[in-house]
Amino acid sequence: MYMLTATLMSAPASLAIAKIFWPEKEISKSNHDLKLMKGENKYMLEAASQGASCAVGVVANIISNIITFATLLAVFDAILSWLGGMFDCPQLSFSLICS
Repeated sequence: MYMLTATLMSAPASLAIAKIFWPEKEISKSNHDLKLMKGENKYMLEAASQGASCAVGVVANIISNIITFATLLAVFDAILSWLGGMFDCPQLSFSLICS
């Protein structure tokens, strides 16, 4: 579990370091026509509630991806354990291979 957490936390840092080592020398195509769109909300509370309701879908997507990754890891561990049992090594697992 710590490996998954460390992987997720290191992704933004690696992007920042990559930008430091290899900065953009050309003018970006996407920076020219950026305009802030005026929302339909009249009040700050309404905008905050609409943003929170949009964030629920993003959080649900992230949670489903984490569950899928954990499930695939468990299936991979079960397959390795089954293969290890065939070759007289039933304790074989992905974490044993990675450690």
